[in-house]
Amino acid sequence: MTRHLRHCLALALAAASAAACVTARKGEPTSVPLPGAAERAGAPLPVPAPVAEPNGGRAPAFSPDGTQIAFLSSTLHTAPDLWVMNADGSGKRRLTARGASAFRWTPDGRTIQFVARRKGYEEVFSVALADGREERIPGLPPNAGVPLFSPDATLFAFTAPGEQGVRDLWVGTADRSRVEAVTEKINVRSFFWAPQGRKILYEPGKAYGLGLWEIDLSTMETKPILSKYTGAPSFSAKAGRVAYPYPTDPGKFEVHAMKLDGTGVIARKAPRLGERWLAWAPDGTAVYYLGRDAAAPGPEEKRPEPTPSATNEAAKPVKQEDVKALEKKKAKKGAKPKRQGRSGRRVAQLDPRLAQGETAGSGPAASGPASPPMPRPAPVIAPHAVKRPGASPAGAASLWRLDLESGAERRASPEALHVLDFSLSPDGAIAAVTAVLPGSRAPEIFRLDLATGESTPLVASRPSAWMPIPSPDATRVAYLTNDGPLAELRVANVDGREVAGYPGFLLEGDAKFFWLPKLDGFLVFSGRGLHAFSEKGPVAFPSAKDHGQFLYADASIQEDRVALSTVPQYGETPGLYLLEAVGGAFVQRDLRFPPAPEKAADRYLQPRWSIDGRSIAFTDGIDVWATSADGAGRRRITAYAEANASGKETASIASFPVWSVRGSRLAYTLTTYAGRSVLRQLWVVEADGSSPRRVFSEEVDSQFQIFLPEYTSAPFFDPSDARLIATALHGGLPNVVSIDLASGKVTALTESGAVFPAMLPEEDAIVYTSLEGNDERIWIMSADGTAKRPFLDADRTQGGSGRAEVPPKR
Repeated sequence: MTRHLRHCLALALAAASAAACVTARKGEPTSVPLPGAAERAGAPLPVPAPVAEPNGGRAPAFSPDGTQIAFLSSTLHTAPDLWVMNADGSGKRRLTARGASAFRWTPDGRTIQFVARRKGYEEVFSVALADGREERIPGLPPNAGVPLFSPDATLFAFTAPGEQGVRDLWVGTADRSRVEAVTEKINVRSFFWAPQGRKILYEPGKAYGLGLWEIDLSTMETKPILSKYTGAPSFSAKAGRVAYPYPTDPGKFEVHAMKLDGTGVIARKAPRLGERWLAWAPDGTAVYYLGRDAAAPGPEEKRPEPTPSATNEAAKPVKQEDVKALEKKKAKKGAKPKRQGRSGRRVAQLDPRLAQGETAGSGPAASGPASPPMPRPAPVIAPHAVKRPGASPAGAASLWRLDLESGAERRASPEALHVLDFSLSPDGAIAAVTAVLPGSRAPEIFRLDLATGESTPLVASRPSAWMPIPSPDATRVAYLTNDGPLAELRVANVDGREVAGYPGFLLEGDAKFFWLPKLDGFLVFSGRGLHAFSEKGPVAFPSAKDHGQFLYADASIQEDRVALSTVPQYGETPGLYLLEAVGGAFVQRDLRFPPAPEKAADRYLQPRWSIDGRSIAFTDGIDVWATSADGAGRRRITAYAEANASGKETASIASFPVWSVRGSRLAYTLTTYAGRSVLRQLWVVEADGSSPRRVFSEEVDSQFQIFLPEYTSAPFFDPSDARLIATALHGGLPNVVSIDLASGKVTALTESGAVFPAMLPEEDAIVYTSLEGNDERIWIMSADGTAKRPFLDADRTQGGSGRAEVPPKR
């Protein structure tokens, strides 16, 4: 079978597979009805009310006409979404509600195409600015990148993984009638179109080594253009040149610019170049990049002199012999172009004009605490480890402009801004930059006048408070906040008055903390490891080596005992340990090996104590297990491993078990995989493994559902054991829902977004992190969802806006 026939067969199989996936989705188990289910079924999501403002932003990109800026924004614990605003910062609108990542404007400026990982793999979507209607782009393979249109907008190109996950270059027609790969197993990193629209320059990264290659779509011939460089090449149609960072010595770079055929190389010194990413000024006379201030020259050092004019073809690069050798090598290889694409096939089938050699035309292209504060121990983590970006201009990146004719370099952004990324307007007059200031809680977007250097804030960030955890006696609530120079764990009374604060916690999404009731302290678990402290100081662990790599930790609410899942030594599987705090130190007990003849689990993940402290539930990565607190009486609750191995059942994984209040039942999350559809379900089972029952199901179709679900949506029983409280999608946003276990009725308790719910049983209330107004603040409501209000006293005194500053510490 020829390669061409194999390719045609692959296309046919891909089409059949796509049709099968559609059929599978139609026949899958019906989800429990919940307000907003119609939206998940494919109807367009309504654009959220414009009252919500973005909370910080990044990746700004101007529309083709320069009148609008698209960007990504998110709170700390939700996936980023796509927003758009006018170039002056007015008219901010949220375009997506279920997550977005990389995006690109279409040539007409009416639509934005973006990538989102909503089902566990990446898909490409489009959203219309006029009505906010969102659609999946059909015909593209899974995990495809955002398409880039040719200069005349008749073709588009993108990368997508093929065999063994290696990304290939694909080309398709604008009407989507034909889409096919034009390279094979070479791992394309980046690419851009040549002006005529018949050639693409791309970077391969496998088998051929890094470099810049050209592929002619009319002949499928390929040839190397550039080999020695770093970063990513950038092309200017106006200048007709490719600019790229060129390494001269370790940590030192120049900017080189060459014609598309690799000739006419000019070089300019760029001592401040650090990010290795360039963008051309629209007029083609200069490049912009992110750089840091170079070290001041010593007494015998001299500042580098500018190289000759870029318009002078005799301009000498620093290493002219290298450039000449490279040009000679290219000329030699150019005589016999190497076929790196698929042999025997012409992309003229995509566009007949390519076969005739036609040139594509240019186209669109407040008050203090009422009670004395608890002692505030020194930060658990050293302050230097949590230094906020932009706190000092030293080492901060600025936007720099390098004139390619004179070689002059100048700072284009204020020195106070620590710039992370940027986008230039089509006319080159302004830039939209992502930057942080000493007071930033998240990256912010500024408008920068490139002539005057004047900056204007467009998208600001606001402080957040999240993850409320009630104390075992429900008289206090601890939470995390970034409202200060360091991330801080704070404690408030149940009436919302702050009584303590513990600074020094990193802003890490995996950070969790637990009360240690006897010691009146806390256990903090994050990617940094496990830390514990009380009023008397740190709580010592048995051996630091035993706790080098942590996967999960949980604690009983009756005693200072920790059920810990950890990797004791490199290469071992996660084990289960019991840590009990005694006199300011933990005593450790290994629970990995049960007494004979009980069967040990292969792995120990996500341990959870029963309310009475007598039992521990955990998973082995597939099934739910239970054991007594001393490690005996081990039993497996579910049997999904056998069902998965049989191949007759839908592949399923159980996770995050939780005990009912009385300890007679368990609930757990079940993730099932049916083709390209993923379902997240909640099941309830008796403590002996009998009577399993599904009580909730929803299709995974939002980045929220695959973004930290263990920290934002783990369910729990209410005090009566009659309901499960969980976080699920409602209106495209994560919200708190109540599931009646007798009737199966699902009630949305919040509507404007909420995560991290926790029960205050004595108050018959739920405290949670509200996303109202696109902020993350601590709110409280009655258990039936009524009487919602800000929890913290400082927020209530500010009218419940959720944006109040917490009063200074005493």
